[in-house]
Amino acid sequence: MGREIHKAVKDQALRLWLNGESYRRICDETGMSLGALSAYINELRKESPDLDKLRELSAILKKNNLSVFDAVRGSKLLEKLNQLGVSLEDLDNYVKLAQRISHEKGVGAEGFVESAMKLIDLERLTGKTYEELVKDLEERERQVEELEARANGVQLEIQKLTERRAQLEGEISEAERRLSQISQELNRAVSAQERLRKLGVERVASLAELIGECEALGFNTQEVQNLAAWRKSLAEMGIDPDKLGDFIKRRGSLERQLNNLAREKSAREREVKHLREEYMRLWSQVNALRSDISRLSSLSYALKWGKITLPCKFCRMQGVSIDMSSVESAIISGLWCSGTCIFCRQWSTYSTWEAAWYVAQLVIPAIRPTKSAVQKEGR
Repeated sequence: MGREIHKAVKDQALRLWLNGESYRRICDETGMSLGALSAYINELRKESPDLDKLRELSAILKKNNLSVFDAVRGSKLLEKLNQLGVSLEDLDNYVKLAQRISHEKGVGAEGFVESAMKLIDLERLTGKTYEELVKDLEERERQVEELEARANGVQLEIQKLTERRAQLEGEISEAERRLSQISQELNRAVSAQERLRKLGVERVASLAELIGECEALGFNTQEVQNLAAWRKSLAEMGIDPDKLGDFIKRRGSLERQLNNLAREKSAREREVKHLREEYMRLWSQVNALRSDISRLSSLSYALKWGKITLPCKFCRMQGVSIDMSSVESAIISGLWCSGTCIFCRQWSTYSTWEAAWYVAQLVIPAIRPTKSAVQKEGR
């Protein structure tokens, strides 16, 4: 029993055989034996009697460089031509005619045939000839032009209506403004009428008489209002407007009042200046007392703990603490004394004269009389 041949190998052998290849070439390509290939082809012939014709067709297509799809399409074309009653000779004449016309029109034969087919389909679908279709197209173009002209006219009308609308909106806005102004004037007139009605007939007559007298004296309405405001201001200051003359006699003229106020202002300014000088003097004394208290505190610290605090040579803070014994040894021996600042952690060194000076500054201000004490003794 021979070994079983894979289906893919059989399919490859069949394609090669249909393409016209010899048994020996197929055996070399697929690896099948000559007996196995012959048995496989004979088996296929029993199943498909037309297999040899298919091989011949494949050889012809290969020779003419055609595909199976081209053969199927040609077969359908021949069938269609037979249905139309067109022979191969007629078809050749039609092709030559199409080539001649396309050459005269300056287009390709394929494009000419394609255009003709589209025209035939169009006539078949519409049921009209080419001339009728051209007339319909021209009529539609004319209608389109008319519609475009009408559309332009409508657009112009719309633009005019838009401008007219904007103009009417402006007029309406102006009318609303004038209406609001008239309404406010009517409200003021009604309010004035209501106030006059509340005042009564006699007071209204008196008011009219007052207005007439003011106009006779040359006062206008604004000046009368200012006069009323002035009287109201006097009343708020506690001055009776009807007794303003008595008030002026009692207090003197306005010029004399202004002079008195100027003298009073000068006296107040001198008093303020004196108080400011006294404040500065007291502030200086307070600063001096604070300095003395600071020195006395440092002296007390030095006497109690045996240490003196010196200013740092880097940060200028009172942060370098040195034993008095070290200062004394430095003064006696003429050497330097040094210490570390508690604020900036820098090392500061002081000469004998510097150490002695700082110690003296603690003692001298404490025993030296202050300037104020000397002044008191001098007095």
